[in-house]
Amino acid sequence: MLTLDIPSYLPVMKYAEDRALRRAIYEAYTTRASDQGPNAGQWDNSQIIEEILALRHEQAQLLGFSNYAEVSLELKMARSTDDVMAFLNDLARRSTPQARRELAEVQGFASEHGGPARLETWDIPYWPERLAADTLCEWRRLDGCLHEPTHEPSETTAPTAYLVCNFTPPIEGLPTLLTHDEVQALFHEFGHGLHHMLTRVDYPAVAGINGVAWDAAEIPRQSGIEDAKAA
Repeated sequence: MLTLDIPSYLPVMKYAEDRALRRAIYEAYTTRASDQGPNAGQWDNSQIIEEILALRHEQAQLLGFSNYAEVSLELKMARSTDDVMAFLNDLARRSTPQARRELAEVQGFASEHGGPARLETWDIPYWPERLAADTLCEWRRLDGCLHEPTHEPSETTAPTAYLVCNFTPPIEGLPTLLTHDEVQALFHEFGHGLHHMLTRVDYPAVAGINGVAWDAAEIPRQSGIEDAKAA
């Protein structure tokens, strides 16, 4: 049985050779709990979503804001909704040419290897993965990164962070192997871990990752990405 949880959904979209299966899973995932798709109306949350949006707008009005987006930005680095939209539009403008080049490359590869003449949305995760496997297969061992503590507990209580990752478990008799993307994900989260563990604030509610704006929390993780590139 395949669920619509991400650990089930993503592997199907990236690795399932059966195009019809990928389409079925994609359509079920993108229409879940709605009035569309294979289970249209059965678990439709549209009314609940509308109620939540109405209550959020009412909350914003009571607090003196024009809309809920302005309420959300109070705890973030972006100064206004105009700044957010300007950033997103600029990002789209800068990334679209490269995205089109990459899509053309993937389309060409798919056409040469028995794929569809025109890639659909449910093909996009699968064929780049096939292209990557065809050009590069690099794995890193995970067990070499794990170490037991080299010291006795002291009176000092150091911050503790857990990185919970849904990596593919090892095959019996073999070490855990990570793809390059998984290595980057590990170091990304490690950057957050460093931010959390190096705090000198005694109050958990505002220490480490809890002491900065939500979008600002993504800045320290960049050090982890740089470490991953060096590795």
